[in-house]
Amino acid sequence: MLTARGFGLDAFSESHFFKADIREVVLTQFEGSVMVIDLWRPGQGLHRLERA
Repeated sequence: MLTARGFGLDAFSESHFFKADIREVVLTQFEGSVMVIDLWRPGQGLHRLERA
């Protein structure tokens, strides 16, 4: 992947790389007096929950 972008294999010798396997993302926030929860999962799209 790095070589495809023009970087040599030793360009980041002091760095550590990892792969993130994200299966769920949750964002919780308040809109006025309502708590809004946005839930995203791969293949299921975005689902919004609101609690008064």
